[in-house]
Amino acid sequence: MYISARNVANAIENLSNVHMFLGITFLACKKIQLPVGTATIVSLDSETKKFMDNVHKLSPDSVWYFQPYKTIRDKDWVNSRYPSTGLQKNNTTTFKDV
Repeated sequence: MYISARNVANAIENLSNVHMFLGITFLACKKIQLPVGTATIVSLDSETKKFMDNVHKLSPDSVWYFQPYKTIRDKDWVNSRYPSTGLQKNNTTTFKDV
């Protein structure tokens, strides 16, 4: 069974309303079971890159990630430096208290 193109398009449209922090950083933290309420040292850039390599890189040979979430620039495709540049900037400025 395959997912229809219409269902994929609808899912992408719905994800465009989700903030990239929730769609990438939060889910990467959940994947590594980062504890809540306890300070822990973690390389967030490394963990978000692993997550994006696994979930957002549609082809292993590509240097691009598909990123359907809400951003300032509304880009669907971001390059392989995104976890350590654009996403890191968002994580450390918008969510610095997290």
